[in-house]
Amino acid sequence: MNALLGISVSLTVFMVVFGPGSLMVRSLLRPFMSRQRSKSCAGSVRVGLGAGVVLAVLLIGYLFGDAAAMMVALVCLSAFLAIMDWSWHWLPWEWTLALWASGLAVSGLDQHLVRTAMESGFVFLTLLLMQVGYRKFRGADGLGTGDIVLMAGICAHLGFMESWIILGAAALAALIVEAPLAVMHRQEAVRTFGVAFGTYLCAFFALWLVLREIT
Repeated sequence: MNALLGISVSLTVFMVVFGPGSLMVRSLLRPFMSRQRSKSCAGSVRVGLGAGVVLAVLLIGYLFGDAAAMMVALVCLSAFLAIMDWSWHWLPWEWTLALWASGLAVSGLDQHLVRTAMESGFVFLTLLLMQVGYRKFRGADGLGTGDIVLMAGICAHLGFMESWIILGAAALAALIVEAPLAVMHRQEAVRTFGVAFGTYLCAFFALWLVLREIT
């Protein structure tokens, strides 16, 4: 097992073992069963799902190469994060930091660790300052801290300019989708919890990864 495949498998194992995986699984089960039933089944479903994801990454790596395995691992992590943010308005630190750390690890293989660390750190600090400024002048959070760490992880994997493109595309998509919802049945939820912006970031991140791999 070479280094890139090792990072892919390590990331996958980490995300299925640590973090609120059972809570994420409950979000998937709730449309099909009662809340109590989904809660009781979440543990066993999580084990099966986790094993399937790890095996999928290994199989893709064997069949299509290490870069494809990393793509699958990142798409799965993006899906986990998107589900959590959409259902619970929460981007777990375990998963967002794992995304950032894996990006730095991959960049280290290409001898670009210092540049990637500086670029992703700049993205993090810039968005953090924007968050603080927005909170100071508007009295509310325009961007959650989880979104900021997620953006740093996206930058570590895709690059500096690409991360800002993802941010702009996600903001536009969120505006198109959430504006009508805000005046319909979800207006109270939007007012209380805010927009699940991390879901849009994850969706465009995953889309970029897939398009980059197949083109």
